[in-house]
Amino acid sequence: MLEGRDPNYVRAAALKRLFVSFNENGWPLKQRVARHLAAIEEVINAYNELNPEAPIVVENIPAYNDVVARGLGAYLRPPPPRS
Repeated sequence: MLEGRDPNYVRAAALKRLFVSFNENGWPLKQRVARHLAAIEEVINAYNELNPEAPIVVENIPAYNDVVARGLGAYLRPPPPRS
């Protein structure tokens, strides 16, 4: 799950049953999350262009390249200590 590797997806890609490219390298979770964050940011930007009187304000969305380079852990709050 974290590395996004799945032999069944590789086989499905070879059979042209997928709508996206996929190979044995997979799609790591950090890359998928980075892509989703970038997409969310662009949707917010598009909304704000059309609605400048009521913008959606979201701060500190990490950049795609930062998430891919640093991984997800750099942006997550550590769990509270167990008692």
